[in-house]
Amino acid sequence: MILERIGGADLEQLASLREVFSSGEALKPEMVAAFHKHLPQRNLHNSYGVTEVSIDSTIHMNVQVEDPRARRNISIGRPIGNNFIYVLDEMQNPVPIGVHGHLYIGGVGLARGCYGDPVKTGQAFYANPFTDGRIYRTGDIAYYDATGKLYIVGRIDNQLKIRGMRVELGKSPM
Repeated sequence: MILERIGGADLEQLASLREVFSSGEALKPEMVAAFHKHLPQRNLHNSYGVTEVSIDSTIHMNVQVEDPRARRNISIGRPIGNNFIYVLDEMQNPVPIGVHGHLYIGGVGLARGCYGDPVKTGQAFYANPFTDGRIYRTGDIAYYDATGKLYIVGRIDNQLKIRGMRVELGKSPM
């Protein structure tokens, strides 16, 4: 995050900064509060996407800390144009508002599969049950709130993200 890279004296150098986009890591309420404390009158936007989609798939514009005592992540917003976001149960049925389910992404930027790995492709890419095309099971657990905002609450596996890079625990690169 930008606040981790700059000190108080450096804030003057950011006088012309107006818009900041966060992506790649979960945005925490305390980070949003710190951003607005040190960079007031700036807009912070939170986006979300996965490698299997050519660009971020959701956006939450002008993020604010709705409840500073909240211990959850900040919303990742709503799908951007030409993207489909679904929160589904094990049978790929939509879950009700507020209920946790598996996050799926579809749309024009979705990859065709995992290059050279038809088994992995078959485990993660599915026919879209709601429209033409395919969807990708991200491994993230999410829910929609009553306003239509999407929240990530965890993972179904042991994957971590460190500085925006996926790390699969228990797998050796060799």
